[in-house]
Amino acid sequence: PYPCLAFFVYLHSTNILCRYTLRVSPSTFVHAIMFTLQHLVSQLKAQGISDERVLRAIERVPREAFVPAAYED
Repeated sequence: PYPCLAFFVYLHSTNILCRYTLRVSPSTFVHAIMFTLQHLVSQLKAQGISDERVLRAIERVPREAFVPAAYED
């Protein structure tokens, strides 16, 4: 089976947080993760974070290690 790609959408006007899960091919999964990390790093840079050690750590630390078990499939 293909891996799941889960994402959350926050509907600000209604204060609702929705969770969506999609089954995607492994290559699509990897591409989505890389895009998300690149976006996160660019947001941090835009906020003035320039320490390369911090930015590299953001790119390397697996986010899934911090997902509470309640949100895992």
